Formats: sequence, C-alpha cells, structure tokens
Amino acid sequence: MSAVGMLLASVSMSLLPDKKENNTLLSNKIRIPLFLLTIAIVGLGITFATTDTQVIISSVGGLFMGIIAFTLVILNIVVMTYLQSSIETNYLGRVMSTLFTLNTSIMPIGTIVFTYLFQKDINGGLIFIFGGVSLLIYTMIMLPRIYRILQKEHIY
Repeated sequence: MSAVGMLLASVSMSLLPDKKENNTLLSNKIRIPLFLLTIAIVGLGITFATTDTQVIISSVGGLFMGIIAFTLVILNIVVMTYLQSSIETNYLGRVMSTLFTLNTSIMPIGTIVFTYLFQKDINGGLIFIFGGVSLLIYTMIMLPRIYRILQKEHIY
C-alpha cells in the first residue's frame, strides 16, 4: 500500500496546476498533507492498540500506511520544489547536500530511540499514537511560523 500511496501522490502532484498567483495552493499543499499525516499515524496506532486480528491489521494498517506514504511524497515534492525555486543556483548544491546530510545523520538517532521503545513492554500502538499527537502539536506550533516566512517572501 505504501508504494501505491507514493505513486498516487506523484501522479496527483503532476496534475495539480502550478499557478504562482494562487498563494493558497502552496499553503494547502503543506497544511492538508501534514494534517492527514498526523491522522494516519494516530489511526495506525489505534489500529495496532485496539485489534489483534491479522486481517484487520493488514487491511486497515495498509490503508494508513498508504496515506502516510501519500502525504510524505506530497510534502517532499512541495518542499523540494520550493527550495529549488527559491535558492540561488550558486548555492543550490551546497544547500541540498547539507539538507540530505542532516536528514541522513539524524536517522540513526530515530532508529535507536524507536528500537528501544519497541523492545520495551509498551504497546506499539501507543508509541504511534504518542508520535502522531506529538507531530500534531509540533505542526500547530510551527505552521504559523512557516506562514510568516512565506508571507515575507510574498509566496503566501
């Protein structure tokens, strides 16, 4: 389901209009996927926490994984497009390599933390629910700041 979600997101992003004068389109391309992402993560956690049936976990969990993949691809496309169109060409390679280096170097920390948490006797669903709620709170705090930055650059 994750691959289907990625494919659907890629195709849907290519079908959306790319209007520079439509500033709400960029904000919706950020806001809606972030909201869907948090709902899908919490929904996946609720699925794991409340059911033991393999069929339900496979079908409902697969649906939530597809939604997670869909939203992550959309966010990735929107952010990368914004960065490539707003950064000077001379600095683009340095900025992108720094961004990918930071993202790659942070992954082992997440792997260690979540490996530790899932090895404990904590219900895995609760870890997903807590992660989704944390992401929602972080998004609610950071989104107004992102919109202020976009307003300064006359994009939103």
